Amino acid sequence: MLPYQKTDILAIYRNLLEIANNYSEEGYWKKSIDYLSSAAKWAYQFNYFYTDSVAESLLKRICNSTINPVEVKSPDNNKYVLLDSFCLDNRGLTQQYLRAMMHNKVEILYICTSRNLDNGGDILQELNNYPKVRTLLFDKGKFDSIEIANKIAEEMGHYCPAHLFLHVAPWDVAALMSCYAISGVVKYNINLTDHAYWMGASLIDYNIEFRPYGKTVSLEKRGLKPEQLLELPFYPVDPIGHPFRGLPPMPDNAVKILTGGAMYKMLGKNDVFFSMMEQILSIAPNVFILIAGFSPNKFFSEKISKIKGHDRILVIGSRDDIDSVFQKCDIFLSTYPTSGGLMCQYAAKYGKPMLAYRDVDDVENAVEEMVNHFGGDFRSFVQMNDFVEYARRLILDEKYRADEGASLAENTMNADKFSQSFAMMMSTRSTQLHWPLDHIDYDIFANRYLELENANSFMASKCLVLDGGFSMLFHLRGYKKQLLLCLIDIVKSSSIKKHLKQVVHLN
Repeated sequence: MLPYQKTDILAIYRNLLEIANNYSEEGYWKKSIDYLSSAAKWAYQFNYFYTDSVAESLLKRICNSTINPVEVKSPDNNKYVLLDSFCLDNRGLTQQYLRAMMHNKVEILYICTSRNLDNGGDILQELNNYPKVRTLLFDKGKFDSIEIANKIAEEMGHYCPAHLFLHVAPWDVAALMSCYAISGVVKYNINLTDHAYWMGASLIDYNIEFRPYGKTVSLEKRGLKPEQLLELPFYPVDPIGHPFRGLPPMPDNAVKILTGGAMYKMLGKNDVFFSMMEQILSIAPNVFILIAGFSPNKFFSEKISKIKGHDRILVIGSRDDIDSVFQKCDIFLSTYPTSGGLMCQYAAKYGKPMLAYRDVDDVENAVEEMVNHFGGDFRSFVQMNDFVEYARRLILDEKYRADEGASLAENTMNADKFSQSFAMMMSTRSTQLHWPLDHIDYDIFANRYLELENANSFMASKCLVLDGGFSMLFHLRGYKKQLLLCLIDIVKSSSIKKHLKQVVHLN
């Protein structure tokens, strides 16, 4: 397949939005929503822009035609709504905000627009143990967006909350339509994907930022005003009730270095991350690197096999006991070229020193923004020689290792501080934090995602085909062949029946 250029990405987005608009003009609201959602998901994958007034106007037009508006005339200041796309344990920020609300003893209406029955057990158990909560859960795939939005707006109208918090996917049209349909409440967006495009910037009163990078993007690219931005970094949530599952055999004197997250975060940039692992392994024969978070494919495994000392790289997969894994390891290695915020925060929480390398102009992956919440002088390295030297000192000096880890833990957000800051934010519309803006090179950042699409088997294009079905092949002018090749690749690489069901939307 031919590699994409920026013009291709923008053309496909415009095409998707045009199709959505055409369907809306003909009154085919559900089809319009499907293509609007696909357009948002496509924009999210590449980040050439961060908001789109045309898409938001279409969203509002669909909402005005399909959703009954609701006005909360007597909002109760002690009633909060958390509108969530995910209901995922230990991922995102659902638990952090619910726990802060429970800590502050408010009444809660928890709504999930797309619950997967295999996830969210910890969240729902915590809510069941809290006496002042109501839930409204929509199982994934059972309702369309119009039904969901109407039910949510109706429920909020009966509940009469004063505060609505959005913790939603950038393309969750149902959640955004319900937000637009209801008036008389204060609307807060939890800026979960602060690095990327998302719909809804024109619908909210406040945007809660977790780092300076997101604050900068909101001011420079989303059209939000300084008085709309609230600064509140998060902390990692421990899994509930998941016993430690052990680690592969290693010598008693092994220095265990944990890394991981999503596989794509380690790919690209001429395989620098694999070179970093090789240099770290060369420091001492008792160094072992453990990779958590995924099961590697053939492409990734082949890259590992070329590393000198690859027998000391142990892939441990996705772990529901990740808290215990961190506690058993000695050092955390942040991924490159894309860092992982949550994994870095786990390292800080458990007092594990961190190795982090980034390009000098890549502030989006400056992990210091994820850990230096209350002071601290941790910095990611921009020179490889300095990075390797720091790794050497951490590996060979156990006391230095402990001191560096303790400093990280001391200066990073925790559950108690988060609940206190949340209470202050709700009472004063501010927190104790006032971050300066970052200097962001948006072109370099966007080109990184284009590189990933071209180098990583066109994954965004395959998602587009799976979401849109065969009709996507015929609607996108000029890209039919590209998307058809993606479909063929999907069918060849996995279960034909499974993927064909997804593509044609069969049950």
